[in-house]
Amino acid sequence: MELAAPVTVNVHVKDFAFARQDGWVGFTYSGAAMGTGLHDYPHLLREVRPRERGVNEIVEHWLSWQGGAEATVRAEQAWTRTTVDYLRSIR
Repeated sequence: MELAAPVTVNVHVKDFAFARQDGWVGFTYSGAAMGTGLHDYPHLLREVRPRERGVNEIVEHWLSWQGGAEATVRAEQAWTRTTVDYLRSIR
């Protein structure tokens, strides 16, 4: 990140997590609502300085299928609210 920061022109804001699979064998790498996973976004802000430099921060999700379109859209809307609230809280 430190090497790419000076030439970064766009940031896709998303978070991620690792979880054990059923039966305790293996792990799943998946998306998480921003601020609830493992991404150190404050570090990215310090290095890239997108708000100072006019770099876009685009909200993006790695949201798993929730078993149906309506449930997936509801989850995506909740994640979007969580992400926007998180981004506003770390200004």
